[in-house]
Amino acid sequence: MKEQIFEYPLNTKVRGYLRLEHINTQLEHAIKHDFGIGLFQPLFGLYELCERVDYKNDLLKDLDKYMQLATKWQDLPDIDQEKIEALKENMAQYRSQLIQPLGAADIFQRDRFLNSIRQRLTVTGASCNFDLPQLHYWLATSPEQRIEQADTWHNHFKPLVRSVDCILELIRESEPYSENTAKDGFFQHINHSPIAMIRVKIDPNSRCYPTISGHKNRFAIHMVHFDNQQHYVNDTKFSLACCSEP
Repeated sequence: MKEQIFEYPLNTKVRGYLRLEHINTQLEHAIKHDFGIGLFQPLFGLYELCERVDYKNDLLKDLDKYMQLATKWQDLPDIDQEKIEALKENMAQYRSQLIQPLGAADIFQRDRFLNSIRQRLTVTGASCNFDLPQLHYWLATSPEQRIEQADTWHNHFKPLVRSVDCILELIRESEPYSENTAKDGFFQHINHSPIAMIRVKIDPNSRCYPTISGHKNRFAIHMVHFDNQQHYVNDTKFSLACCSEP
């Protein structure tokens, strides 16, 4: 088992970004491997998440802040100018795409095929061929056709998810890891400046995982042993990154 990274958001906005990233990753995996009926759950989840949360305004503000920050980075000595310029160009492109209407809501509401599946998949076991003959017809088409159609649906969310990916990458790179020890399986940290997200790396051979609680200035980590699902009372080494926003 490879080294694992556990992430925990310390504000509502980053929590939303991480959820959007997570469900989009599931959808991309389902499309790439032609999961058939398995792609509809993350597809509808992505649609419903975007319907409930207004990501656009936060993303536009974040892109503006990071574009201004990137301009300041260009004045630093020994900076990779090409990398910064490429980052600025990408963010400008994401911003221009975000300003345009996404159109996902209209497409999904007008698509009778998607609506019929969405209504039925909320009922356990209601995806039999007598429940959804249209779905079974679609599943019998070629993999190339299914992947092409799934990509078309997914493309409606691309401006949003690409912007989220960009912002999260910048947040993650804002702070390097430092080595720490959870004494008796417990670690607490107080920070004088707001933290957006913490990242915890643990050796999987320890058979532990962290449960994390806190807010932007203070958080606590409890180590839990996977085998008995109880608090781990031994000292546990881990790597910690306290990531921030501009």
